[in-house]
Amino acid sequence: MASTKNLATIARVLGEGVRGVTQRSIFRMTANRGLLVLALLVGCLFCDPGRNAHMQVTGSNVRFAVIGDFGQAGQPEQDVANLVKSWDPDLIITVGDNNYPVGAATTIDQNIGQYYHDFIYPYMGAYGAGATANRFFPSLGNHDWGR
Repeated sequence: MASTKNLATIARVLGEGVRGVTQRSIFRMTANRGLLVLALLVGCLFCDPGRNAHMQVTGSNVRFAVIGDFGQAGQPEQDVANLVKSWDPDLIITVGDNNYPVGAATTIDQNIGQYYHDFIYPYMGAYGAGATANRFFPSLGNHDWGR
């Protein structure tokens, strides 16, 4: 089980006013870590090696961010993007709901590219040059299907 110090750290990272972070919920998150690793391994079976061939991680550690329910342009998303970038991750994995409200193609660049273009390859939006290798791996949620 998570210690009180670990719970305080998680609550601080998630932001002030976070409710419901308990030892039990931390245990569930830890137990689900194995499912995340399995999902990542299965996802790699479908990766295009040529597209990601230039991604290199230096050292023996990989630092990654996992985010979800983030895709609505504005100051809160800018704050999350700044926090993620401050971690200097090697890659970003999303767990869905990347593009509110309904995943329309017309809002992808505004809701995602604006904040994460420097992790996306090939990036074809209006907010910058993009990455030289893909370091952004989204999963779709119910708000990402479009209408």
